[in-house]
Amino acid sequence: MPTSPSSTARSAASPSAAAKPQRNGPTAARISLLAVPLLAIALSRRRGPRVFTKAELAQYVDIKHGLKVAICGQVFDVTKGAEFYAKGAGYGFFAGRDASLAFATGNFKTNLT
Repeated sequence: MPTSPSSTARSAASPSAAAKPQRNGPTAARISLLAVPLLAIALSRRRGPRVFTKAELAQYVDIKHGLKVAICGQVFDVTKGAEFYAKGAGYGFFAGRDASLAFATGNFKTNLT
């Protein structure tokens, strides 16, 4: 005799079905083991902004290594604007330097640090 829809709904909602614990198979263990390296990578990237010394910043003066300019404590990668910031270009003297004082005062000859 076929069962009625109400009897199947009752059996699915029975306490014995809800009380059965779910088994964690080998798939769950593999997923959690794969998450460990990803978590380590994510946590290693949360250390804060990169801090450059004057010597490190001075290395970024050509297109080969990249062009960087520091202003008010932030270092900007200006490699995409190489036509402006490369050696011999209009703002080329900013590359690899902290240009905060020059931008604040507008004096680009004596206030480059």
